[in-house]
Amino acid sequence: MYSFFDLKDKVKRYFAFSNEEIKGMVVATLIIGFIISFKEWGYGDKFDALVGLRNLFSSIMIVALAMLAHQTGQRIVGLHVGFRVEWRMWLYGLMIGLILVLVSRGNLWFIAPGGIIVHHMKQHRIGYFRYGVNKWALAMIAASGAIANILLAGFFKTIQAWFTFIPINDALVDKLFIFNLVFAAYSLLPIPPLDGIHLFFASRLFFAFVIGTVMGYVLLVILLGVYSYIWALIIGIIVWQTFYWTFEREAWK
Repeated sequence: MYSFFDLKDKVKRYFAFSNEEIKGMVVATLIIGFIISFKEWGYGDKFDALVGLRNLFSSIMIVALAMLAHQTGQRIVGLHVGFRVEWRMWLYGLMIGLILVLVSRGNLWFIAPGGIIVHHMKQHRIGYFRYGVNKWALAMIAASGAIANILLAGFFKTIQAWFTFIPINDALVDKLFIFNLVFAAYSLLPIPPLDGIHLFFASRLFFAFVIGTVMGYVLLVILLGVYSYIWALIIGIIVWQTFYWTFEREAWK
């Protein structure tokens, strides 16, 4: 119970986004919204500005919700273990995404809006390792962003599947679902400054497990239409064990 009130107090005092973070997230949201709506400016080969603007607006809302969920997950986990999380926009990643979507005519997405840095709060780390940022805590914070996106996607998909009396736009939910999965997968790439680099340097085995679980869930949905966290975890364990026996065990000899 004490831990809950402690976290509640830290969220109240340290959760807020700075002006620079808000500006960066707005820019990233607009660019990524444009990227994922690039092929939706009309029906087929027929251009329709009104349809395009409507799809652009819905895409921006989807991206904003996904980024907010991603950052919320990381900030809450960070505060729980005594770190204040700050998000930084990655301009080069956004430019690469724009170039790829233009060159491929909307067929290739590269979703890499930015990454995090953490600030050590000594006064809130009593009972923890207090002497600087450690890689394992940073990995936990980084992974929580992708987990938040998958949970958000699953939440809306559950409403769509089981609460049919709620009037929702199925096409919009499907788009939100797919984008959150893609965003989670891209965020785990071991490329600075993306989240995956923190997992990779903390533990290659943990990185293999998280990547296996997330990509397993994505492939189950896309290829088989199976929505199962349990099977995704099983795939993650299989990838983890395979990586250990084929590489990690030999690397430590």
